[in-house]
Amino acid sequence: MARLSRIVRAVEKRDCTVTKPKRGSHWKISKPGSGHRSFPVPASNGNKTDVKDNYIRALCRNFEFDEDEFRADL
Repeated sequence: MARLSRIVRAVEKRDCTVTKPKRGSHWKISKPGSGHRSFPVPASNGNKTDVKDNYIRALCRNFEFDEDEFRADL
């Protein structure tokens, strides 16, 4: 698990953008110009939300991040 605030820092380091939800609880992570689809992350408690490991693994697969390197940045 990792806090959303740490995940935001790690993905912004990789040139991704993070969009706060206008409604609901799913934050959207996208990488402009990469051809990857956006990735929703459920975070009902905002930046204090603990994001589960299965979402972190899926995020790494979606954007083709090396999971070990990504986790080292958390």
